[in-house]
Amino acid sequence: MKKYVLLGIDFLIVFAALAGFYAFSFGADTLTQFINPMINIDAALTYGRYMYYFLTRSLYSFGILLTDYYKFSWAVFVVCVTLYIYLTQISFLPYLKLNNLMKLGFIFITSILVVNGLCCEFLMFPEMFVVFGMAFLNAGLSIYFYSKKKYFFFIFFAVFGCMFYQTSLITMAIVIAAFIYIEGGYRITGKLFIREFVSIAALMLIGVVNILSTSVLKHIGIIEDSTRSIDTAGFKNRLFIMIHDYKVLLSSGLWLMPKLYLPLILTILPFIFVIMYGVKNKDYAAIGEYIFIYIILSILAFALNMMEDTQTGMTPRLVYNFYTVQVAMILIAIKYICEFDYGTNVLCLFTGIYLMAQLFSCTMISQNRRLSNQIDLMNAKVIVDAIEDYENKTGNKIKYIATYQDSVYTQSYPNVHYHVGAINEKTLGLVTYSLIRYVSGNDNLKKADSDMAIYDEYFKDKDWDCLVPDEQMVFIGDTLHYVAY
Repeated sequence: MKKYVLLGIDFLIVFAALAGFYAFSFGADTLTQFINPMINIDAALTYGRYMYYFLTRSLYSFGILLTDYYKFSWAVFVVCVTLYIYLTQISFLPYLKLNNLMKLGFIFITSILVVNGLCCEFLMFPEMFVVFGMAFLNAGLSIYFYSKKKYFFFIFFAVFGCMFYQTSLITMAIVIAAFIYIEGGYRITGKLFIREFVSIAALMLIGVVNILSTSVLKHIGIIEDSTRSIDTAGFKNRLFIMIHDYKVLLSSGLWLMPKLYLPLILTILPFIFVIMYGVKNKDYAAIGEYIFIYIILSILAFALNMMEDTQTGMTPRLVYNFYTVQVAMILIAIKYICEFDYGTNVLCLFTGIYLMAQLFSCTMISQNRRLSNQIDLMNAKVIVDAIEDYENKTGNKIKYIATYQDSVYTQSYPNVHYHVGAINEKTLGLVTYSLIRYVSGNDNLKKADSDMAIYDEYFKDKDWDCLVPDEQMVFIGDTLHYVAY
């Protein structure tokens, strides 16, 4: 297959998956950036995303906000992730013996690197489309140059990718670990083990230096606070939550796919063929090594989420490398699958079904994203109309907005499906002030501190499941007190 044909197929698959996000949408951080752009830009420096900071700060100095160029940013993301898939493919192709049908399965499974529900969380942050896209592109370039044994460029693009978004380092480590094993002849020798260790350690060292660099910036006064740290408290609780969410991940892609256990099937399927091959050829080392590699790569995939200070379970954009591990393990297993006459047919069938399910997932997520945004805007318009009505009746101008959440606040609307983490979360209640500012266009509105006396008198122990203006809005002088449901 010619390379430009492969690239074209990759683009069509990615475009089919992400076309639903072409229409403008917004998240909590997007609204915040509309109101106060420097909050997100300065946060990038605090998080050690230096290329993100340099890019967005430079553009902002010329009056350019990426949120104002939504469709252009979306196109950049699509092109970058397509190139990431393509660069990964051409890195592996010289080392895999594929017939025409298996090449189709190869395209199906490598598309899952990006075409999956978890990666859709990246599309919840329009202000970072370009940043996330560049992180993926640098990951692809790093993988490609590693496969060509050009280690300077491998490190160069790894560093650049980290300075856009650190999770890209994990992606590189997983893919490169699989590449080394395949290139090394499918056997862990002392030499291969050292190469694996040094390569992964080099990538992890880049991440460690990145974390330490924010502490240095804080120490010399460039930033006020460093939020990059490893949280060791509550590790046991997070582990139990992760185990629960991992079971959900295997059954429904973390609530983002139909509950058909496809992720579980595509995890077990290559194991079955490796075991069959090992038993048939009495190559039990192949089985043991395959299990060992899976364990190591899975630890890498979930390590960042385990280190985060969160008790709310998996964050999709931190654990999307679950699918990177799946792809890596299937690429390793192709050799064993091809040993059986029916292996190619089975793999192509299941990877094709898997890709179709992920395309469906991406489409449903984008549709529900638009629905969630529409409800946000509708609710905000009701609030803005109520403000105007109050001002017309009383003559008082609303200058301040104090916001609250009801006793059982939910992060998504009842009729919005396919939501987890930042995927399809509502902005009403998270950034209520920014949402009202955005809809009203009134730059004179200021955010007021919450008044617990007001909350106790009007909102305490109350729970709503829809907008009820007369009950959720209290006007006192020049201040609106609003509680989100």
